Amino acid sequence: MLNIWLALVACDMDSPKATGAGVSSTDDTTGTVDDTTSEETTPEVSWYADIQPLLRDNCLSCHADTGISFSLEDPVVAAAMGVAMVDAVASGRMPPWPASEDHCQPLRDSRTLSDDQIALLDRWVALGAPEGRPEDAPDDTVEDGRIFEEDITLQLDEPFTPALDREDDYRCFVLDAGLDSLRYVTGMEVHPGNSSIVHHVILYTDPGGETARAMDAAEDGLGYTCFGGPGFNNTGVIGGWAPGQGTVWLPEGMGLALAPDADIVAQVHYHPVNDPGGSDQTTIVLDMEDQVDTVGYLLPLANQGLHIPAGATEHVEVLERSLSFGISGRVWGGTPHMHLLGQSIRVGFTAPGAKEETCLIDVPQWDFDYQNFYLLEEPVTIEDGSTIRMECVYDNSADNPHQPNDPPADVGWGDGTADEMCLTFALVSF
Repeated sequence: MLNIWLALVACDMDSPKATGAGVSSTDDTTGTVDDTTSEETTPEVSWYADIQPLLRDNCLSCHADTGISFSLEDPVVAAAMGVAMVDAVASGRMPPWPASEDHCQPLRDSRTLSDDQIALLDRWVALGAPEGRPEDAPDDTVEDGRIFEEDITLQLDEPFTPALDREDDYRCFVLDAGLDSLRYVTGMEVHPGNSSIVHHVILYTDPGGETARAMDAAEDGLGYTCFGGPGFNNTGVIGGWAPGQGTVWLPEGMGLALAPDADIVAQVHYHPVNDPGGSDQTTIVLDMEDQVDTVGYLLPLANQGLHIPAGATEHVEVLERSLSFGISGRVWGGTPHMHLLGQSIRVGFTAPGAKEETCLIDVPQWDFDYQNFYLLEEPVTIEDGSTIRMECVYDNSADNPHQPNDPPADVGWGDGTADEMCLTFALVSF
């Protein structure tokens, strides 16, 4: 019955002074790291005890050495950006959290700062950004009582330089997980080696570990070309990465199965125009368990029949699918995906006999640079006979600041950055 489901779903930082509540920083203190702290003196607020963990949990998925923006991992840099950071978070511009919970499902781990956290950051800046003592830092591997174990670390065998004769280069790399028994992926981190050219990453499985290896051997160079998918149908998805995404945890007790004879196939979408001639050596880190209570599946809900006319604003594309196969499922979360013309994406369902739709995930202000794997606070059961609906809205006008075509052109579904997608990878169980 699972294969039926698979077939169904597959078919400013300006830098003015901060003006938020409680902001009191001045130019003569911002950017100055207090180096007078001794073991006998503990600052009221310090980098190691307070600010580093706050930024780690809310900012470093983008603002890291391997992120898509300037890094805030160094206390000196963070201090120099202090006033700008306080202004950005006090105004609500940062950290970005495009999803909305209004009339939709409550979400876990919302990346938003409370008033107390904003005040804490402001106080640190006002005090001159003291570093404090490294030993005061909390354990950075713990999240909700869970420890991220780097059970498997995989990396491309060597740096790969994408082709310059095409705007978008899709390349699949075969990675041997080295398992000798069935295990389950419970957490994941994907670290692009060159975030300037890595558009996104999808991790597929190759049961038996033969098909992808043969395709790799048949093509010169590292990996093989793989537009549209890994190049074969007998596969599953165990995760991925898109700009803005940090550590991904599955719900406690859930895992994605990885068989001992399966290879991992990393499909990397390169957009080399941002760094012509630049190379990449992406790294993947997996947290694994031998047993889980619930087996999860990442299933794609895709509207491949897109037609977005040139010049259209607020153009709506809708995909509806009826689930009438004698099986119900539970939705735990998902990853919506669009490209540069996207404005919003929403996924919901209508239960049998219901008059109103139940919203699952709503991203009313789509931003390609800030994509997330959203987990629901509680899983939602979709009964057999329900209708799933996904709505995507696009702006294909010349006024769209992210418009990739000059002049605007008709756009359909495609793998290229100038093409579009209306896609959600849903985390489900049965």
